[in-house]
Amino acid sequence: MLWFSLLNASKKYYITIFIVISLIVSFSVFNMITIDRNVQASYINSRVKGINISNNDGNLDLSSVTQAGGKYVYLKATEGATFRDSYMDTYYNQCKDLGMKIGVYHYLVNTSSPEEQAENFYNTISKYNWDLIPMLDTEVYFDGLEDYIKRFKIAFNKLSPLKLGIYSYTSFIDKYLNNADSEIYEMPLWEANYNGKPWSSVGDNKFTNLVGHQYSTEKHISDYIGDFNGDLNEFNEGCLINQ
Repeated sequence: MLWFSLLNASKKYYITIFIVISLIVSFSVFNMITIDRNVQASYINSRVKGINISNNDGNLDLSSVTQAGGKYVYLKATEGATFRDSYMDTYYNQCKDLGMKIGVYHYLVNTSSPEEQAENFYNTISKYNWDLIPMLDTEVYFDGLEDYIKRFKIAFNKLSPLKLGIYSYTSFIDKYLNNADSEIYEMPLWEANYNGKPWSSVGDNKFTNLVGHQYSTEKHISDYIGDFNGDLNEFNEGCLINQ
């Protein structure tokens, strides 16, 4: 009888342990699903239509963009150590008049040092009032790319108090930035993936702060761009300088 009682007690003990472990696993899975849904919801609830433009777009009337709900705009400022976008000032003034929130980006190349490029970027943008965090456009691979990104970031942060974000393509990130240092992954990411569906198929990488999705380059998409012919984006509030 004692042996039978001990056997029953042992069974009850293991059953209790099994139930406890099952509850813990179920709770963890539920929390992971809830967190993922909350992350997705944060993208959806705060997402804002936006565009990005450069000298390649020429003269533009952006009033149709704001009329169609576009609120954020990124302007190209610089490339390399010497190039400055001749349209930036004109675009900036027009966007300010239209009440858009404005950011700016630098196109990274390997024809000059990242320190020289960061200085060119800072000197070009420092006299303006920006609403969106500046971005480092990283879409051309070369040897030492990760080192260039880190050095550019360090040099820019010595000149400016503004947080620096990074722009790149999903495929580029997967191929060339898949094993970068954490200081790169901590940069706010504006990700390009032309799937036509905002916030779909992005964020599946080691970057920890996805703030924008460039999802299409198609022309004349109804109910959004009006007469604008260019890249389409959606951003969340993570790209704002003052959140």
